[in-house]
Amino acid sequence: HGQSQLIMSQFNTSLHRKNWLFRDANELNLIRSKLNEEAKKRGSTLSVQNERKLINYYAKRIEEDCSKLQCPDKVKATALILLNRLYLKRNVFDLPPHNIFLTLVYLACKVEEYHYIAEDIVFRLASKEKAENILKNEIIVLGNISFHINVFQPYHSLDGFISNMETFFGNDDSKPNFVDLWTRSRKLIGESCSSDIPLLYPPSQIALSAISESFRQVGKLDQFERFIADSILTKLSKENRDEFQRCITSIRNQFSSDVEMGISVEDVESIESHIPSINVPH
Repeated sequence: HGQSQLIMSQFNTSLHRKNWLFRDANELNLIRSKLNEEAKKRGSTLSVQNERKLINYYAKRIEEDCSKLQCPDKVKATALILLNRLYLKRNVFDLPPHNIFLTLVYLACKVEEYHYIAEDIVFRLASKEKAENILKNEIIVLGNISFHINVFQPYHSLDGFISNMETFFGNDDSKPNFVDLWTRSRKLIGESCSSDIPLLYPPSQIALSAISESFRQVGKLDQFERFIADSILTKLSKENRDEFQRCITSIRNQFSSDVEMGISVEDVESIESHIPSINVPH
């Protein structure tokens, strides 16, 4: 419990909270529209929708490559969150995800202390990318996100909350299967990392929402609500209680709605044919 409190207090004073949490989806849409308009002045013909499709495609590539490299979940999550941060500062026309997605994997490995040198990544993935390009692009990525590479992830909060719940339910015969809930929640958190959820909500709220959805999946939402009522809501004012519950419901709804439709390699190549600065063949 003490550890999750410490992580929350560190998050509250972090650059993650100060610079990378946005008010709502409208704010994100405005930022993306502005970047799209600026790119059009420089010759881009891509719509915001096609830009998002491209970013989502490379998010999947990052997930696949992290799995091939046997990276822990936290590396995959950091790479995906850095991808979404980057494209709130730059447009795909100027900085194609094709050129930098392996740099994000490499950078995430460094941030999370899961050490891979660039040459190993290229070799293990049998990639056509050159190791020197991964390193050259690292400084470009870092400069564009103002070197803000630390990501607070919901996984730490998840472990803390599940531990608190085990204590709360104690020897209750009807208590849920916490290993199953933990596994379901981790899956939801992992899926959310390529979406806008980490740009809109603190990691502790994402973790609680994932647990809430997991309880719902196993038909025990009333038990989750009992825990919340006793452990969290009693410490909040009426106004904050309502806001907290709205937030949990909102995130829970987004877990299911944020599943993106797949995009074919042909579609990707068609979109990328409009981007002159792609520097490597598929």
